[in-house]
Amino acid sequence: MSKRIYVDTNIYIDLFENRSDKLVPWAEFAHQLFERTISCEFEIISSAWILKELKKNGYKKQAEELFNKLSKNRKLIYLEVRKHNKKEARKVKGVHYDDNLHYVMAKKGKAEIIVTRNWKDFYEFKDIIVLPAEFL
Repeated sequence: MSKRIYVDTNIYIDLFENRSDKLVPWAEFAHQLFERTISCEFEIISSAWILKELKKNGYKKQAEELFNKLSKNRKLIYLEVRKHNKKEARKVKGVHYDDNLHYVMAKKGKAEIIVTRNWKDFYEFKDIIVLPAEFL
């Protein structure tokens, strides 16, 4: 059975921008994560919130292509964001609203892990594992 993971927006952007720093090839870790997903190791839970953030950052085409590839391989669980999800995110005691909503959507999709580079923004959430892509 594949593990359900919720991939934060920064991982997609690492892939799309081919990001790295002097020590860490962020894009390579992101690429490996998506390849492992297509190879049936994971199911990715995503949401309209992630797609909105990616579009806002200029990655509409790349996001749609990746989501289509994952959907075609039956590895994408796509969730719409409802008013009650936004209301719940405002009540969560996280670092900020955007990440609170990611947390709410991850829980809604029954994610086992949230994959992010900004793990410090999710430290309040003790009931779900939070890992960077390279630790997965």
